[in-house]
Amino acid sequence: MSKTNKRNKHHGLIERDRLSDRNRRLYDELERSDAELSGKDMAVLKDTFSRERILTYLAFIFCPPVGIYRLWYRFSTFTMAERYLWTFMIAAAMAKLITILV
Repeated sequence: MSKTNKRNKHHGLIERDRLSDRNRRLYDELERSDAELSGKDMAVLKDTFSRERILTYLAFIFCPPVGIYRLWYRFSTFTMAERYLWTFMIAAAMAKLITILV
């Protein structure tokens, strides 16, 4: 089917004015949701690289036991899933280091 046949087939089902209004509303809604998402993304980024978390990341590298303590500290901003993940990663790295040294 050619493009002209497709256009003729659907011609008249939706008035052009209603379609443009609907499209305009959908576009405005999409812009609003994009702005909200970018604000949320920025908040997550700021939380991920906050001063406390950066210090904890550095503690993971240079002194893992202190990093684990900072991770599980009562006022830590890490979620439970992040806490378990980081703990497992540090434990695996320590186990590998011990097997290399022994």
